[in-house]
Amino acid sequence: MKLSIFASLFNVSDLHQSVSFYRDVFGLQVLSHDDKVASLTVDDADQQQVLILREVGERARQPGRGNVGSRLLVLAADSPDELDVIEQKLAERRSLIGRRRTETWTAVVGYDPDHIEVAVSATLTGDPVRIEPGDHVDQMVYEVGQ
Repeated sequence: MKLSIFASLFNVSDLHQSVSFYRDVFGLQVLSHDDKVASLTVDDADQQQVLILREVGERARQPGRGNVGSRLLVLAADSPDELDVIEQKLAERRSLIGRRRTETWTAVVGYDPDHIEVAVSATLTGDPVRIEPGDHVDQMVYEVGQ
């Protein structure tokens, strides 16, 4: 069986603010938008990938480690140059956490309006970022949000 992730749903406190963040920082395109739900897509000709945002209001905001829900969204960029643009946009919004680099990839890490961490990575080798069976999960996953 071959599966891929088609969509992910995030509960957000302010739909307009979250749509603006994902559209303006990462270039996600709005597919649909109503009062409480919006669907955004990654611009990928090979496969549609959808991020669904559902407004639940301030009462549901519980950022941080230990809470049920999304902790990290990881996106892949085509080149390290694209990360410079994303890093600048995150810095302008005061949402930048930092940058991480290994021998084979580099990543920019920030957070969205509800403090969900977002990492964008790009390879330094030209090969796609892949996690193979038996690979060690990178320490960055454990460091996010501490």
